[in-house]
Amino acid sequence: MALALLGAHLVGGIRTQLTAPLPDAFALILLNPLTSAEPLPPKRFIRASAAWIEGAAEQTAAWDVPAVLSTVADAG
Repeated sequence: MALALLGAHLVGGIRTQLTAPLPDAFALILLNPLTSAEPLPPKRFIRASAAWIEGAAEQTAAWDVPAVLSTVADAG
């Protein structure tokens, strides 16, 4: 979910650039059809992630989001 939310809030060509080194499964999630007109600042991204994760608090999202993004970075 964190990856889909990130993809939705990347604007311009950055989303496509980030998918280039990723495995197809991650790239497809990042390129999900949800789009936003503007990026989210980090604190709002954490809050939005917590809202997407059923039963999650902001603190849980603050732990989970970096783990997901780190895994994706390692995969790229």
